[in-house]
Amino acid sequence: MQKETVSYHEDDSTGLTRAAHIERHERHPMDFERLKFILNFVAGMTAMVLGFIALYMVIYFAGR
Repeated sequence: MQKETVSYHEDDSTGLTRAAHIERHERHPMDFERLKFILNFVAGMTAMVLGFIALYMVIYFAGR
């Protein structure tokens, strides 16, 4: 793995010093367990939002 050095340059307009290059990480595919966790999280959040909407509609229409 090749290490890159961090070089700095002075921005003339703002006077701030910014990092020009940052060390890069090697790319590798996402493991299946992490993908399952993310998809379950998204499905759970969607189910919660739709459940709250359904509960609100039941309470709203029950009061009419």
